Amino acid sequence: MPLQANDNCSISLLKQSIMLKNIYKWHRYTSLIIALPVILWAISGFMHPIMTSFRPAIATQFLMPRPIDTSKLTVTLQQALRQNKIDTLQQFRIVCIDTHYFYQVVVNAGKPALYLSATTGEHLHNGDALYAQYLAKQFLQGQRTTKNDVVQPTTTDANCCDAATACILYDTVGASVASVDYTTTYTNEYKIINRLLPVYKVAFKRNDGIRVYVQTHTDKFAYAVDD
Repeated sequence: MPLQANDNCSISLLKQSIMLKNIYKWHRYTSLIIALPVILWAISGFMHPIMTSFRPAIATQFLMPRPIDTSKLTVTLQQALRQNKIDTLQQFRIVCIDTHYFYQVVVNAGKPALYLSATTGEHLHNGDALYAQYLAKQFLQGQRTTKNDVVQPTTTDANCCDAATACILYDTVGASVASVDYTTTYTNEYKIINRLLPVYKVAFKRNDGIRVYVQTHTDKFAYAVDD
């Protein structure tokens, strides 16, 4: 029996209805896929202040920049690089440890920076880990701003690297450092929500076992956690 016009119209409407249902279904799926990253981002933003509220008490999360005494920069960066046979670098800046200035030189991204004295050009051994301790202690206990707060070096300025090392390793103010670890990946303790890498984990000899995470090439506080 041949189809009538009304039958053809009904079939056409049925096809259109099925097509629209399929379009709506795929639109719903694609909307969910697009919305998922936004939802996760919103959850991350919501959880961050909650998680940070459970951090152990520290003195500050920000260190005020100190003015550079240019009269103490008696060796140029170029001279210090030549002295240490460094041909290329990715970035550098001037940092101060106690009263001693160093060129913080990044030769390879993701690797600890080198520290070259701006007074003698000498390379500060294990300088990045030392600077991490210097930063972490100030975040934990407060930034040293007065002359009386500064640990006096046990050596003369003739060897500023020894003086800078001594003022960190033999600092008797507050808690002493238990360990220093260079971290390039997120861990169960230092999670991706903290967003800074690489960092140093500086553990202190305290009853609460506090660990302070710092980023040396930005002087940033990253995270703190205790037992």
